[in-house]
Amino acid sequence: MENGLGASAYLYTDERDRLGHYLEYMWLDADASALFDDVPQNLP
Repeated sequence: MENGLGASAYLYTDERDRLGHYLEYMWLDADASALFDDVPQNLP
């Protein structure tokens, strides 16, 4: 499943055979990326 609208896009890949779940890839423009500013992150 994929979508590309404007400067943001996403893609899901079915990796259940190898990893047991789906993977999500997101390419975000600055405005869409700002929506995640308040989400906690595990940074090194």
